[in-house]
Amino acid sequence: DTEKKKERSLRIGIVNVGAPAGGMNAAVRGAVRYARNRGHIPFGIHNGFPGLMAGQIKELQWMDVDGWMAHGGSELGTNRDQPSLDMGMVSYQLQNNNVPGTDYSLGCDTSLNAIMESCDAIKQSATASRKRVFVVEVHGGKSGFLAVMSGLAVGATSVYIPEEGINLTRLQKDVRHLCQRYAADAEGKSQGRVIIRSEAASKTYTTDIVSAIIKEEGHQQFDSRTAILGHIQQGGSPSPLDRIRAMRLAVSAVDFLEEHACGLSSSSSVASNVSAAGPAVYNKDPDSIAVAGIQGSGVSFTSVDALLKHTDMKNRKPVQSWWMDYKRTGNLLARRNDLL
Repeated sequence: DTEKKKERSLRIGIVNVGAPAGGMNAAVRGAVRYARNRGHIPFGIHNGFPGLMAGQIKELQWMDVDGWMAHGGSELGTNRDQPSLDMGMVSYQLQNNNVPGTDYSLGCDTSLNAIMESCDAIKQSATASRKRVFVVEVHGGKSGFLAVMSGLAVGATSVYIPEEGINLTRLQKDVRHLCQRYAADAEGKSQGRVIIRSEAASKTYTTDIVSAIIKEEGHQQFDSRTAILGHIQQGGSPSPLDRIRAMRLAVSAVDFLEEHACGLSSSSSVASNVSAAGPAVYNKDPDSIAVAGIQGSGVSFTSVDALLKHTDMKNRKPVQSWWMDYKRTGNLLARRNDLL
């Protein structure tokens, strides 16, 4: 009976790819323990796809992932190398939140927390220095999600994102607004002000150039400094929200694999319901290659074929970004009527 159960169990490979993101380890832990509970055999693939090619594969037991819930980074090891082969079920983990098929990718909340904490400290420094503006550069690739949401969280005066770019007219408006705000400050008192610039907002107007223009055009009414947060944005321990999302996605991913390989629902017993021939080795159904994501309050699965038309392949992000509406909200709360 034991041998028959093994024959009918799935052998599930788990691999981390791309940059480290908060929640990766929590997702691996959830997938390993849920798969074990369901009678499957999970394998950890170390160091991304190069590790797969090199045979760096190890069966993961229940206690092998003990304590991983609170660990940042990637215990399995990860890199950005991409294969050309079909890997089946994908649960995406990217701090930039630029993945089609999900409202929130794993790691984006942890990254936002890290940015917010850094910007709060920077703003405190700017306030203590009096009449100082900090131009803070954040990650995000071609997606402005981190910039927009962190700007909303820290009360940024202005936010530069790739979707809008940067030009002299915009910089002129920002300098004019800063002059008006500092002129209106009470004598001897001044709030520090922060401008958020996404790393890919402009190739010409870099963080240093934007800061230099603001400082020069301020005519000594205020000073300007830069702060490039860099890889600190990957965060340390994952946030509670990323840990919970990781568990939900991991459990749903295992259920998805069972459904497409064994024809089971999560309430079924693998050992008793899989046919004598065992689970399917190949599945030609295009819906079996899917992205698991958080949409609204639930976990959804979208086939890769269906996602193609909703994906900006050149800029590696969705065609439509739901969070863009919050850019206007940020401008309104910063009293940027000139940008509304």
